[in-house]
Amino acid sequence: MNLVKIQTRAGKKHLTFGSVLGVSQSRALYETLGKTLVGDPVALILDASRVQRVDTAALQILLAFRRAAHAQSRPFR
Repeated sequence: MNLVKIQTRAGKKHLTFGSVLGVSQSRALYETLGKTLVGDPVALILDASRVQRVDTAALQILLAFRRAAHAQSRPFR
């Protein structure tokens, strides 16, 4: 599976993460998540059920993504 699979269903963006969110994927993660914040403010649904390992850098990006979504008043789960 890719780093993040993004699907739009029922007016919501579903983001499904792969098994590893490591420091080597941090830049790609940052860029991918940033693109989901462009456009209409649809709800964001994150599925991290497959994640087995996450590095500090990736966790920081996820937290910044959450703050950015909140600043745009996007529903976030």
